[in-house]
Amino acid sequence: MECRKTSEHTAYPVFYDVEPTEVRKQSGEFGKAFAKQEKEEAAEKWRDALKEASALAGWELKNTLDGHEAKFIQEIVQEISLRLRSINYSFDPKLVGIGARIRDVVSSLETGIDDVRMIGILEANAGCFINLT
Repeated sequence: MECRKTSEHTAYPVFYDVEPTEVRKQSGEFGKAFAKQEKEEAAEKWRDALKEASALAGWELKNTLDGHEAKFIQEIVQEISLRLRSINYSFDPKLVGIGARIRDVVSSLETGIDDVRMIGILEANAGCFINLT
């Protein structure tokens, strides 16, 4: 959520077996689980970030495609893929070989693949780490 505030990043919350109102109000089972973490230093920061995320438009398993998990995931992948296609993948020409890496990441996100894909991207001041599994 910090990256969303300080740059042009976008957040798409996915509410899997939890309702957005439970996250926003931190109630129900979600609230009970969170209460166990109260003594943790970062608890308040997480609490604020989750409240903010719950206010964003996202996906809720319970109310999407009758809760059918596989179809739910497929819908998210298709929607994100459509949004990614509209992004201009321009990059600094001094970053040798980055173009091929960007194409690899984008092609790994293509829909229609029967395997489950997970991607983690960590942006740091010195560069970007991409993990595809």
